[in-house]
Formats: sequence, structure tokens, C-alpha cells
Amino acid sequence: MAQPRTVTAYIDYKSPYAYLAKDLAYELERDFAVRVDWLPYVLDIPSFLGSARVDDSGRVIEEERNATATWTAAARRENAVS
Repeated sequence: MAQPRTVTAYIDYKSPYAYLAKDLAYELERDFAVRVDWLPYVLDIPSFLGSARVDDSGRVIEEERNATATWTAAARRENAVS
């Protein structure tokens, strides 16, 4: 019998999107002759988009934004619509 092929799945364990996608990877193992090799991948969202700190009531008390990333994304959306 042939050895199963390996599919490498990079996953950010904190991501709700990765959580939803994990079942599809398990289906690959179940339905095909593959083995999923799970490798952690951490998305560093604060360094790309910025971050904020909030107080106990949820009000923003400290904010740091990456204007370049924000404006670049906005410009791309605008150009796609035009």
C-alpha cells in the first residue's frame, strides 16, 4: 500500500477563520489518502493594522494605527469600484 501524501496546513490557533476551516482539513484525511501536518502560524495583526487598549467599560484609552496599511487597503477598494 502506498504511503499517504502529506498536506501541510498552516493554522493560527487564535483565528476564528482557521477554526472554521479545520474541519475541511480533517475531511481531506478522512476522504483521501493524505495526512495533514499541522503547523502553527501566528498572524501579527497589530503590527499590520494597529491595536488599541480599552478600559473595563470598553472605552478606547490607547490607540495605535498603521495608517499606511489602512489607507492602502482603502485605496485598493476605491480603485476596484471605479
